[in-house]
Amino acid sequence: MDTQSDDRRIDERYRIVNGIFSTLRPKIVADIQRAKHSLTLHMLYRATLKVDTLVGLFLKHNNLEHYYPNSILFRTIVEHFLTALFVGIRNDIEKSDEAALDYYTGYLDSEIIKRTAYDLRLEGMLHNVEKNDSLENINRALDQAWSQSDRERIHKVEYRFDIKNIMKFLIHGIPESHEYADIMDSYPVLIKAYNITSSYVHGGPTAEFEQYEWFEASVQQTRLDKFGTFSKLMALQIKEMILFRLLEYSRREYYPACIPLEMFLREKYVSQSRKQ
Repeated sequence: MDTQSDDRRIDERYRIVNGIFSTLRPKIVADIQRAKHSLTLHMLYRATLKVDTLVGLFLKHNNLEHYYPNSILFRTIVEHFLTALFVGIRNDIEKSDEAALDYYTGYLDSEIIKRTAYDLRLEGMLHNVEKNDSLENINRALDQAWSQSDRERIHKVEYRFDIKNIMKFLIHGIPESHEYADIMDSYPVLIKAYNITSSYVHGGPTAEFEQYEWFEASVQQTRLDKFGTFSKLMALQIKEMILFRLLEYSRREYYPACIPLEMFLREKYVSQSRKQ
């Protein structure tokens, strides 16, 4: 495999998709509200805003001085991407907004409950109050009337969005006929990179040794360059999920702007078939 050629093609695809998105952004924002499965599109669009900001920071500071913080940033980008991919693929399979609804209801409620419970536990430790994070106190703090079964149901929804469970879904939960069925075959380096950056996020000793003792500058820069390429790929693929859905919604209006992308992808597949 020609890694440099692959990287150049990702750079070109990134440029094309960003150009299309920039040109069509006002229309995309308007059409998301009217299109089928608008909640899924809304979630994916918000994901592009978050990921574009993160990737922009990464690329702006893609140098050895920022090796450590960019390793942390990369892991965050992967988590944002996998969450968006999970919602997008479930939308394809289920033909509904169920995954996006889970994201904005159960997942949201679970985060709020956990955050409130954490604050209550801290308050309890400070004032020597046992079991200050009881469901009764959580309900009082949030002006809710959740039962224990409600709490378990809510956390069960959030559990689906755990990155390990998303990976399991991407590997085992996609029908063989689906276009993303082999998605994880395309991302072994991405998932391995997600794993190795854990120590950077959590302040572990492995990250410290890789930063200051184990890795030469050339190794660190090679890793950063690979992270940068994957970051571009993740950013553009979320945008493509939106564009392909809006093409179905209004092909006549979106197709002319997407012709450069279609030509690029067609050239890619022709090139691959020739190699085979």
